[in-house]
Amino acid sequence: MGMSLTPELQAIVQTQVSTGHYSSATDVMREALSLMVDRDAFKSLRHDDTRLKISSGFASLLAGRSKDGERRYRQRNGRIGSPRKVMKRFILSDDADHDLQEIKRYLIREGGTPLVRHIFARLKASMVMLAANPYTGHSREDLTNEPVKFWPVFSYLIVYDPETKPIGIARVLQGNQDLKRIFLRSPPRF
Repeated sequence: MGMSLTPELQAIVQTQVSTGHYSSATDVMREALSLMVDRDAFKSLRHDDTRLKISSGFASLLAGRSKDGERRYRQRNGRIGSPRKVMKRFILSDDADHDLQEIKRYLIREGGTPLVRHIFARLKASMVMLAANPYTGHSREDLTNEPVKFWPVFSYLIVYDPETKPIGIARVLQGNQDLKRIFLRSPPRF
């Protein structure tokens, strides 16, 4: 497929490659298209409701209402203890923990246990990767003024605070959910 870019867009692509952030123009375009897909997947999110959900998750983190994310994943997979001590790499706000429980219920209903294992393995791998590289995500000023970053995983957005050690997962939002209905059913826990 051939495409032509305006001189301004060509300059942007060349600048990105020359800074070393991307190895080729194709990588720049791939990232741009990925961000566009991410944006479009979450256009269905009601911005006001999303702002409230993100704020409540961030407030939970600040107030210390969180759980060890690694331990919660082990518990969900039926392993209460662990033979080795695992460093706490991320924590889940109470709201994020609730989001994951809702996602699990939905996935079990729609696709069964194999689907849950697949999606949750990718979510956990992304959270571990974000813990190691906290500024990898992107900002969404259109959704919140909180100092959080976003990382897409399938049709989900991990909303996290890159400044905390371990990183704090504020929310895990699903792109096609009716946020107003969910928000009213499960108000923020302050």
